[in-house]
Amino acid sequence: MQDNSFLKPDGDRLKVYVLVKPSSRRTEVKGVRDERLEVALTAPAKENKANEQLISFLSDSLDVPKSAITVLLGHHARKKTVGIGPVNDPQGVARKLGELADRWSLGGLPG
Repeated sequence: MQDNSFLKPDGDRLKVYVLVKPSSRRTEVKGVRDERLEVALTAPAKENKANEQLISFLSDSLDVPKSAITVLLGHHARKKTVGIGPVNDPQGVARKLGELADRWSLGGLPG
């Protein structure tokens, strides 16, 4: 069962509410916590490195160009709002995000 509480459709874009854990052992989705997609990042939270890694990770995981992903709010915070889009298939991207969250919420292995 997908918990998409961390997603908000916004026309041809999606807003994704994220909680990042910088300087982690590996980059991975940890599940959904407090209506935010919890993402562990190996990059430190300095010099924009964690934001850059978050964008790269989401781009690779969702098959969306990096140019379509932007940190809208929380540039210097662990709680972030990320914009994805415009994309041709926002429902498909939402489904992929839900699947990522579900896999980790169910104790899945890294991809």
